[in-house]
Amino acid sequence: KEAICIQYGIKDRKKIEGKLNMVAQDMLRRKEIQRQELRKGIKERFSKEYYTLTQKIFKGIEEIKDLI
Repeated sequence: KEAICIQYGIKDRKKIEGKLNMVAQDMLRRKEIQRQELRKGIKERFSKEYYTLTQKIFKGIEEIKDLI
């Protein structure tokens, strides 16, 4: 996180770091949901929770891009 902020010359690092943390946590949760569903044998369709997290991740990335 710190390297990203330095690379882009971001002065308000805490705000960006908070967003990056949220996105990273959502990505880990999404990966765990995917792993659980693949274990169950559900390969064609993922749960609504999986897609909701995916949308939340994309929204978080867009917010970070807007701040940069």
